[in-house]
Amino acid sequence: MNLLKIKDTYQYAMHGNGAYKGLRQTNTEDALIYWYRKGVRIFEIDMAKTSDSEYVAVAHHLNKKDLRRLEIFDLPENCTSKWFMGHKLFSISTKGLKPLSMGLIIELLIKYNDMIVMLDLFGLFTSEETAMFVENLSQYIGNNVEIWDRLLIESYNKEMVMGIQNVTARANIIACVRFEKNEDDKTTITPQELLEKNIRFISYPWYCTLKHPGEIENFSKNGITVFSRTKDNTLDMRLKRAGVSVNIIAQRYDGGRIIYQYPLYMMSYLKRIFIKVYIKLRYR
Repeated sequence: MNLLKIKDTYQYAMHGNGAYKGLRQTNTEDALIYWYRKGVRIFEIDMAKTSDSEYVAVAHHLNKKDLRRLEIFDLPENCTSKWFMGHKLFSISTKGLKPLSMGLIIELLIKYNDMIVMLDLFGLFTSEETAMFVENLSQYIGNNVEIWDRLLIESYNKEMVMGIQNVTARANIIACVRFEKNEDDKTTITPQELLEKNIRFISYPWYCTLKHPGEIENFSKNGITVFSRTKDNTLDMRLKRAGVSVNIIAQRYDGGRIIYQYPLYMMSYLKRIFIKVYIKLRYR
């Protein structure tokens, strides 16, 4: 699969590499490989910056609170990439899951040549931070056009778009415009600007649907591909009625969970509650 084949075909992108071992989104190698073997080909991975300016998969910050959610407790003052990659994640909830670094993600893209990866840069909102990320990414990919063609970098504002495009024209951008309550057209990219900047992918399009009615519907005919969170969102349904193919970014559970797996997930959920209480009591 490549990005060109997404257009006009329904696709399911696994958010945070998907639900795994009773956990909603782990951003781990174990979850990615599990769902790849079950037929998923598009994965959304959250990225965070380490203290040595490398990038690892975690939602969304390398601070004490979020690291303890990952069940990592021997916290140093500076969270380097080597330190993070040296730990198993969720080692209380599971037997331990393997973390992902930028280099490992590229290795997986090379190994699985029909896989597409979306990189979520939540927290890296300025043009400078985004440019640093893309420069780091370029060191791993180089001139491998086939890998660039299977990567999407998620942008939340015009600054991030500028930061990405200032580094390389090879990067494919997916514009996330979900912050309709707080943003305006000075910071949020409009459907017209998507075409002008050669951006052909958009996620969570609710701001544009509300503020620019009819534009996404029209521009989808010219090559814009839409991803959103749920097939039941009323604004997504409005797009579908207008003939727009709305793809999904979410967590997926195994089929048949009502009969067999639902009790297992409920047990995992209760286990997670006890673990969260344990973490709060021990590490207040």
